[in-house]
Amino acid sequence: MIYEAILTTRARKGLSRQSISNYIKENYDVSKTHNFYLRTSLARLVEEECLIQDKQHFALDSEERQRYRALKKRRLNKKKKSAKKKKAPTKRKTKGKGKGKGKGKGKGKGKGKGKGKGKGKGKGKGKGKGKGKKKN
Repeated sequence: MIYEAILTTRARKGLSRQSISNYIKENYDVSKTHNFYLRTSLARLVEEECLIQDKQHFALDSEERQRYRALKKRRLNKKKKSAKKKKAPTKRKTKGKGKGKGKGKGKGKGKGKGKGKGKGKGKGKGKGKGKGKKKN
């Protein structure tokens, strides 16, 4: 977004942080805290020498400017190649209303008792205390 702001305005001396912020607000839906992210990213880009800072203005390095423009051209070329011509939809023949077979009750799987394992009462040996009579 920062590169785009600097390239589209074409300012000779670069853009101030405030003008970059205004450009981003106009063109993108951003949160209220975007100024914090803008400040940190500008500082990082200056440190990496992608941006040149002169007083309070930021300008793109000439190599970065060429690289960004080449990247943008590649993206446009890919979009043009991927865009295919769509065929016109063919008209479907509509069926006339008349007597015919309607939707009947077909054979289908209904809700029934399955043979799967469930939480049923079984005749297994349990570890719990039973309340039955003791055998002597």
